[in-house]
Amino acid sequence: MASNCLGFTFIEILISLVLLSLLFLMVDTLQAITLRKSYSAYYFSVATQQLHNMAQQLPADHIDAQTNIWNMQNASVLPQGRGYVRQNHAHYLIDIFWGKDSQESCEKNKLGLSGCLRKTVIIPA
Repeated sequence: MASNCLGFTFIEILISLVLLSLLFLMVDTLQAITLRKSYSAYYFSVATQQLHNMAQQLPADHIDAQTNIWNMQNASVLPQGRGYVRQNHAHYLIDIFWGKDSQESCEKNKLGLSGCLRKTVIIPA
């Protein structure tokens, strides 16, 4: 009779270890997802600040020089950060990219570890 209890206790311990292992695996997965989301929010925040910085410089006499300086800053604060400034008739379009996206125009804002943002700056008449 004692041997039956010993086997039953061993099975209970194994089941408990499996459940505990699954719990730790889920916590680890949740931490990885949270870390990815926090990086995404950080990049969005930095990109938004960089857009505002460039918008404050417009209209500028030497827009190409300002854009080059701005892109050096983008590359230092964002992963593969780069931006473009285009002038249309009465406004500027400012696009900023980070991550592995290789586009040159941001038609729709995209957030994440790779993304883009667009800001339109209207030139006062």
